[in-house]
Amino acid sequence: MKKIVIFPILLFYSYINSQSLLQTSDGVEIVNNNMNVTNDVLLGNVNTSDESLQLKAILALKNTTGVLPSKYFTFTVKGKPSNGVSKLFSGGDFNVNSSYKIGFSKLNLFSGNSMNSNSSFFDFYSIEYEFALKKHILFKSGNTFEQQIDKFTFKGHSVTLNYNILFKGKHLLTSIIGFNNKSNYDDLEDIEIKNFTLLNSPNSTEQREVSSKVNAKFGDYREYNTIPLRFAYTYITSEEEENKDKLKIGFTVYYANNIGKEKPISNLGGIIFLTKQDKISGIRNPVLGIVVQSNDLFNVKDSQNNFGKRLSIGLTSTFNLLNF
Repeated sequence: MKKIVIFPILLFYSYINSQSLLQTSDGVEIVNNNMNVTNDVLLGNVNTSDESLQLKAILALKNTTGVLPSKYFTFTVKGKPSNGVSKLFSGGDFNVNSSYKIGFSKLNLFSGNSMNSNSSFFDFYSIEYEFALKKHILFKSGNTFEQQIDKFTFKGHSVTLNYNILFKGKHLLTSIIGFNNKSNYDDLEDIEIKNFTLLNSPNSTEQREVSSKVNAKFGDYREYNTIPLRFAYTYITSEEEENKDKLKIGFTVYYANNIGKEKPISNLGGIIFLTKQDKISGIRNPVLGIVVQSNDLFNVKDSQNNFGKRLSIGLTSTFNLLNF
């Protein structure tokens, strides 16, 4: 995220670069940078890869010892279809997953308080807690007919620690580690269940067949804990005053893994994003980003899918909704 702040030259000799949130193909925030946000902000994010919509409020705490805020609270709400947009309504139910996240960020963990483009080292961190509600529909063929369709809500919890180092105002290194309890629901086989009813005409021998359908998953369902690991490098677009009306290109490359009892799945991806600076707030957002991700890089699932079929391409966009 970026925001321009102009100071008298005696206070600061240069500007600071920062970058808005960016998401991977899985909808995971890979860059979460609140630097240089001097006012409270509400951001929106759309991700076509995981078909999600997110709202994020960033609250800048007043800094009594310096000019810029150094501590932030964040509140995030995210919604997405549980089985894709085409299956948003299934079996008479509205199938939407939602997650709620609260976070705290602080600048200058090991670095000094000097923040400018000539500084060789500047760091910040954030810690977040997320509570997720995910609707699951499972087909259990071994149960009795009345109990074969099992509808329930999975309640997931996660905690993540995000540490970032900024070099020379434009090279951002990000590392994320945490704890997450999840399920393998998304990896199960998609099936369509149809129920048929036979209606007899009271005035003839004709019969009519009426059907209803439910989209569900089929397979060995499991819930387990993982330790997510994320590493990313981001080239941050600069924010010189004379270029504030220009579109600029930045990029992120990232590696993601989940360690646990299940086989570790590795994803490798990149995001090329185009940034635009808001004329009123000064925040530079990635108005459009192209996400390319190699899913299950080493094919540990032995899915029989070649590299091309495990490749996902999507779009992501962040937009400023409100300054308050």
